[in-house]
Amino acid sequence: MEQEDQWAILEAEEDGVPLLFRFRSTIPVADTAAFPFLISIMWTYDGKQNEGMPDDGTLAMMDRVEDALDWVDDSGEAFLMVAVTGNNRREWIWYTKDRQRYMALVNKALPRQPKFPLDFATSEDAAWQTYRSIRDAANPPENAP
Repeated sequence: MEQEDQWAILEAEEDGVPLLFRFRSTIPVADTAAFPFLISIMWTYDGKQNEGMPDDGTLAMMDRVEDALDWVDDSGEAFLMVAVTGNNRREWIWYTKDRQRYMALVNKALPRQPKFPLDFATSEDAAWQTYRSIRDAANPPENAP
């Protein structure tokens, strides 16, 4: 029986406005080095009326994007590990083994969707340091100074 993903929330502040980090509690692969590429999908919006958070309509469209990309995560080709919302942006942080394959899957997932204001950036992060830093910020070691 497959273990269901567990997600956690970390609340923070950036530039005086709230920031929410939603992240997987555990890493879904034994060897993170097999998924060395971090892909960031950024959606910027005007949240000045809502303390940097998206309005209901924008949030609903963001949910549509995330729902459409669920099957990419289920494919095992890439994993959504973090979603950051606040300060006029939503950022999804994915890890994948193949950047081109990931983009092909995204394009397949979103073809009938309206054009969303998404910006993609890639970097190498074989140790998953970006994800680990967020997870560790939410769960600091008990003996930390």
